[in-house]
Amino acid sequence: MINIGLLIVFVVLGAGLGVGYNFLVIKKYPENRRKANYVLTIIVFVIVTAALFALFSVRAFVDFTVNEKSQMMEQSIKENYPSLGFVKNGIDMTKISNNADSVVADLWTVLPSHTELGMGKRGYDFASGIVRKELEKKLKTANDLGKKASSFADENNIMTVSSLINGLQKNVMNVVNTVILVFALIFVTILLVHVIKSLNIALKERKAGSAA
Repeated sequence: MINIGLLIVFVVLGAGLGVGYNFLVIKKYPENRRKANYVLTIIVFVIVTAALFALFSVRAFVDFTVNEKSQMMEQSIKENYPSLGFVKNGIDMTKISNNADSVVADLWTVLPSHTELGMGKRGYDFASGIVRKELEKKLKTANDLGKKASSFADENNIMTVSSLINGLQKNVMNVVNTVILVFALIFVTILLVHVIKSLNIALKERKAGSAA
């Protein structure tokens, strides 16, 4: 999932950036605070660069896995339920909002289980739970003012096997992208706080030296 070789490269890159920042900023600190902040800066830069690399590596891995499992799911439904009306003709989304719960229940019976997809049960349950709630919400409002059922329908407002799988895939990746973004912002914020704080200290020390 994470390329160890590239991770090492990013760790070295982070260390190099930390050394450069020490040379440009931390060396202007008061002498009694330099050594500790030299080390702190290296640690912050290494952790942030490594964490960001790991996060985007995980995102790429999940994206690949979701694509792969989506294709398997679509193929499984078409092979196992070829005579089902939904599989052959799709579902008109403007005619089902009053029967959304039963439609969702019927759709879930044709979806492969976590074992058929080769997934862990916790991950499958987590992803399917989020998507199921979203699908139910969209189906219940599908015929309001002719509104489309979001990403679960095609351009004709018909939900087909392909459009359903694409909708599931997009919703799962939306959740993943949100989680990745939140964690990325946390690490970027840590770096920014350290940079702003250290620049402020260095600037104050420079002004004190000039005044002296």
